[in-house]
Amino acid sequence: MRRSSRHSGSLFLLLSVAVLFEGFDTKLASLVLPLLEGEFNVGPEALFSTLSAVNSGMVLGVLLIPLADRWGRRPVFLVSFAGYSLFTLFTAFVTSVAAFAVAQFLAKMFLVSQLAMAYVILSEESSPGRRGRLNGLMGAFASVGAALPAWFLAPVESTGFGWRGLFLLGSIPLILLPLYFVGLKETRMFEESKGAEREALLS
Repeated sequence: MRRSSRHSGSLFLLLSVAVLFEGFDTKLASLVLPLLEGEFNVGPEALFSTLSAVNSGMVLGVLLIPLADRWGRRPVFLVSFAGYSLFTLFTAFVTSVAAFAVAQFLAKMFLVSQLAMAYVILSEESSPGRRGRLNGLMGAFASVGAALPAWFLAPVESTGFGWRGLFLLGSIPLILLPLYFVGLKETRMFEESKGAEREALLS
């Protein structure tokens, strides 16, 4: 039995907000990287190496996704959601290009796994007839999020926070974490599969 439409609506909203911030945070490193050249007194080669190191975190993030089949979709999503938010916040306070690379590498790792879990959760909790449409709509939130940093850069720089202010904005999900902890349930499909596994072991 599938959960109520009210649950589906609130689930879609929660996941779409998370995906919006994922799009926002994914864009940040490449956007602000040229600004680090003057602040940390590094050359283009160092910046290119930094961006390469940061983006390699996406590859490592894929390794976290299979854990959802063991621990559940909800815990992997929550850990990833908290992880990328926390390391986005850390990035706002780094004092070197190396620290920037490490913080963003870890943020990217969690971003990838969180995005994957968002689509898995929405797919498993949606009816087949609505699944494609809802996933497409959620993907639009990621696109909107990716466009926002460029719009916010100039206003945030004018406040005196500079590029660091964008990472402070990107860490807002940390404030929302209790809402996700309470409102996000394990998918029924995962619960049923685990229940079937337990019955098979006992039979």
